[in-house]
Amino acid sequence: MSKPASMAIREFEEKLEESINNSGLPPVIVEMVLRGYYIQIKEMAKRQADEEEAAFKSEVRDNGE
Repeated sequence: MSKPASMAIREFEEKLEESINNSGLPPVIVEMVLRGYYIQIKEMAKRQADEEEAAFKSEVRDNGE
């Protein structure tokens, strides 16, 4: 059984906050690091959305509405 999204999100947020607080890095550096990750995640999310849309359209085309 997979974990509910709300629990996974909460755990992710807690771990991220803990990592940031324990890093000892100044906020300006944390911001730079996170910005790089954000750009990568944004590209991955766009790719996933495009793939899901293409799969849906293909299924509709093959099976009708």
